[in-house]
Amino acid sequence: MSIKQTIESNLEDPEALEKLYRQSPEHFTREFDAVFHANPSSTVLEVWQARLQFDKPMRQRQGTSFLHRPSEIMLIILLALVSGTLAKLPHFFGGIDEEMFYPRNLGFFVLPALACYFMFKNTVERSTVIGLSLAIGGAALFINAMQIDLDQSDTMVLACIHLPFFLWTLVGIAFAGNNYRALAPRMDYLKFNGEMVIYTVLTLIGGGILTGITLGLFNVIGLRIEDWYFKNVVVYGAVAAPLVATYVAIQRLESGQRLAPTFAKIFSPLVLITLTIFLIANGIQGKSPFTDRDFLIVFNAMLMGVLAITVFTISERPTSETRIVSDYIAIALVVVALVVDMIALSAIVFRLASYGLTPNRLAVLGANLLVFGNLAGILYYYAGFLRGKMDMQVVENWITRYLPLYAVWTIFIVFVMPFLFGLA
Repeated sequence: MSIKQTIESNLEDPEALEKLYRQSPEHFTREFDAVFHANPSSTVLEVWQARLQFDKPMRQRQGTSFLHRPSEIMLIILLALVSGTLAKLPHFFGGIDEEMFYPRNLGFFVLPALACYFMFKNTVERSTVIGLSLAIGGAALFINAMQIDLDQSDTMVLACIHLPFFLWTLVGIAFAGNNYRALAPRMDYLKFNGEMVIYTVLTLIGGGILTGITLGLFNVIGLRIEDWYFKNVVVYGAVAAPLVATYVAIQRLESGQRLAPTFAKIFSPLVLITLTIFLIANGIQGKSPFTDRDFLIVFNAMLMGVLAITVFTISERPTSETRIVSDYIAIALVVVALVVDMIALSAIVFRLASYGLTPNRLAVLGANLLVFGNLAGILYYYAGFLRGKMDMQVVENWITRYLPLYAVWTIFIVFVMPFLFGLA
């Protein structure tokens, strides 16, 4: 018997429906709509409809979009063309210095386009649209007005590195629409990012295969188009990939069909095993972040990656309150990440005491303290959930409430630190 038939045969048995949902939430959600439309007068199904609609991230939470799918596709094409043209500005205008242009504007090639897509897609108040537009435009003017050689200014390097994270925050506000102050859309945004990254990688792989086939075919007939193809088609295609992936990810999220939970189940235990083995091997090798600056940088990059995997694993967890294997993997990841963070913090404090305060050391110290606070809170609330003293929503609330702190820190790094340290 199919899931659809099982739902139909248990319309008067709420307990059976609940068990069916917990066994396979995604399959249940996918088949539910057809059953509900066939039995609109069922009180049980009306309750389930409200429950499932509430859990969906975009149109059902914010109201129906005025964009139909053909319009969305045209918008994606337009945004991809505009973004690709921005990425090629130095080729259109010879006076633009590429070494100045690309490090400062890399985040502007895609992220503002994503913000535009969500502002058009969702019912967003005019004040929010104006605020986001001013923030994006102001950031672009600010970073490009600082015509300082990056080799001579650590603060400008830090600003260029952190600016995409600031823009990512603005995309999140556009994604949430009028509900950007609420916590639930923030978790939806994290889930969207997981899906979007997966589809971006798949799109780029497909584009790479298409590129190889195209160049091979033209070479067979004696035409060498490599230079033209990479300067034009590849540039526009690379910029378009996240936009296309966004469109696909949103459709999948709205239909309840997602790849990210499967990837989380596969990669979170692999990351945990790899990280544990690395820490043991590093202890044997005696490599120290206290004396090796490059190793400290790698250590911090690893920490950020583990934090992202941890939050991704938690965000993709099923909504049931039953303790599952992924819960213990997630909390083990948090513990290992805290160990890594404490080692990194100790090394940073040691270097501060030994060599003094610099923009790089302040930025790394602040980021590590933020991550430590985030991980410590996740560990506390997750342990409470596993002991049966809290529900899973408390863990998610902690993660989503903490996100604005990262935004504040990126604002400080991008817009305050260059003046605090005199652009040194």
